[in-house]
Amino acid sequence: MISSKSNEQYKILKSLTTKKGRLMHNAFLIEGSKIIEEAKKLNVKLITYCPKGCDVDLANFLINSISDLESKPDMIAKVEIKKVNLDFKNSKRILYLDNVNDPGNVGTLIRSALAFNFDTVVFSNLDIYNQKITRSSRNATFSVNLIDEKDYKNIFLIFKKYGFKIYGALLSEDAKEINELNFDEKLVVVLGNEGHGISDPILKILDEKIYIKINKKLESLNVAIAGAIIMNKINS
Repeated sequence: MISSKSNEQYKILKSLTTKKGRLMHNAFLIEGSKIIEEAKKLNVKLITYCPKGCDVDLANFLINSISDLESKPDMIAKVEIKKVNLDFKNSKRILYLDNVNDPGNVGTLIRSALAFNFDTVVFSNLDIYNQKITRSSRNATFSVNLIDEKDYKNIFLIFKKYGFKIYGALLSEDAKEINELNFDEKLVVVLGNEGHGISDPILKILDEKIYIKINKKLESLNVAIAGAIIMNKINS
């Protein structure tokens, strides 16, 4: 039973609540028996911690000190971060998030990607294993290929190499309404930052600009809602 904050395993678990700790130990935390059981069914590599009956017995007050949830979890688990895979030979649908950084939106988009058969989500310089993101994305974290790539030029060169058509969602005079299009089989959908949209360098790379027709009384949709609508359209 680990019952002291001076214990090395506890210190590692505590460090996984920070980006630096996750990078150092190539691992992240998940919380609660339900999501942990879901992860086990997907053969995710993990080590469980709880007061009794887990891989490692960890005192309840220490679990509480690690979790920032108001309703504390019954157990936690340390999960190994998967190796990044930039081989898109077998990929068909990719979601690229251009500086989308709200954890709730990001987590929802990861879940929507899984729901609508997008196999990969690429981020531009985001701490993708932040606990707020893993909570909102649930088991989709383990089922979708997640990639954080700071060098947008490199990743889009790879997309082009593998024959992907690049679609960007934005309000523009030359954008096409999503219901007017027959989407390519191999594609990347780019969604922009919540406040600023798609950045100028990536706008220049797009093959096609797309938009969702909405009631004129609304200026725009939340990025997570817009992304889900677009991915659902492509999947249908």
